[in-house]
Amino acid sequence: MIKVYAFVLLLALAIPLGFAVPNGVGVLRNGQMDAVLNDVNCKTDFNTGVLQSYIEMVPSSASVLTTFTTKLDADTEQLSVYADNNDTANFRVYLRDTYEKDSRDAKAELVRLRRESNISNETRASLATQYHELKAVYD
Repeated sequence: MIKVYAFVLLLALAIPLGFAVPNGVGVLRNGQMDAVLNDVNCKTDFNTGVLQSYIEMVPSSASVLTTFTTKLDADTEQLSVYADNNDTANFRVYLRDTYEKDSRDAKAELVRLRRESNISNETRASLATQYHELKAVYD
């Protein structure tokens, strides 16, 4: 008889927990999405900062690299919209398929431009210094 009462008591406690868990998981998921969005904002600031410093030092690269800074800023805005609407599925897809691709493309283009450009050692040193400053802020 005691086992039956213990089972009923356990069942009575488990029912409210069953309703509470999905809400708790949703809140956790939102918190994770906010953390990812915060990381994306930091990554965008870092990447656009690196691109802008290169544009300042090598003005001929402005036409190419400015499109990437614009893309990354637009991607970050779109991710913010998804996060504000709590649209986890589209947030993940956009992050993976668009933002990360644009970020990789920007890096590849910057590497290509650096290899093809004839910049002085002073400019290279200045770019390295700016990169390390931006990296310290990003970290």
